[in-house]
Amino acid sequence: MSVRECSAVKTTAYSLAQPVETGTVLQDSLKRKWVIGNAIGQGGFGRIYEVKLEGEKAYHYAAKIEPQENGPLFTEMHFYMRACSENAINSWKSSHSLKYLGIPRYISSRSINLNKTALRFLVMDRFSGDFESTLKNREISASGILEVSANVLSALEYMHSRDYAHADIKASNLLHLSSKQEVYLADFGLVHLFRSKGVHTVEKPDPKFRHNGTIEFCSRDAHTGLPPSRRGDLEILLFNLIHWLARSHLNAPQLHSTGLPWGYPQGRPVESHFRP
Repeated sequence: MSVRECSAVKTTAYSLAQPVETGTVLQDSLKRKWVIGNAIGQGGFGRIYEVKLEGEKAYHYAAKIEPQENGPLFTEMHFYMRACSENAINSWKSSHSLKYLGIPRYISSRSINLNKTALRFLVMDRFSGDFESTLKNREISASGILEVSANVLSALEYMHSRDYAHADIKASNLLHLSSKQEVYLADFGLVHLFRSKGVHTVEKPDPKFRHNGTIEFCSRDAHTGLPPSRRGDLEILLFNLIHWLARSHLNAPQLHSTGLPWGYPQGRPVESHFRP
């Protein structure tokens, strides 16, 4: 991966769930049964598996599974339930004349006990790739990157309308299906409810928010310990855009901080690929 997780997030005492055997059946809160397939990934705090509804042949979905005491999946599940219903997303698309919105829909979740271990699972649509791989494989032009950025901005507008800030926008958290430009914002483990019942939360520095996210792209607010916000999300997206455009240049290094001025703290800065 071209970006690193911030050490402040990585050192938090969260644990991974033990591997779940292929063929295990999980029942959600609506009594639908989900069959576990192969492991297809591992996030910062949880394992990800391909899953299918019992009786179906193809594994069209993915499930994230974490120990119940882990905070990030609890946060992510509640964001999905509050803000990502298919009806809410379709209503927004209709009112804004959009054919596509880069927010994944909520499908299913539940807290369960499996092999004497308390777990949570969240079922999501399964995607075919992520924007980090698109950049690394040089499969997109500068104009395509601008289109991706506009699509992320549209997704953030929806999130912010639901009173949430994302706080960890980066290429590996942007998933896609067949169109590499039509990305879907993912990984909502650090989302923050900045407004409740029309009243904004009080903004004051808190050590638990300091440097939250991915260190190369953290907003200035995050570095001071202020909670995630709309302006912070826009700043993070801008830092990413600079990074993505720099990486798209022919022969540009595919490093975690390519194009960012704070990416070269020692020695001579690398000459910019972009001139006024």
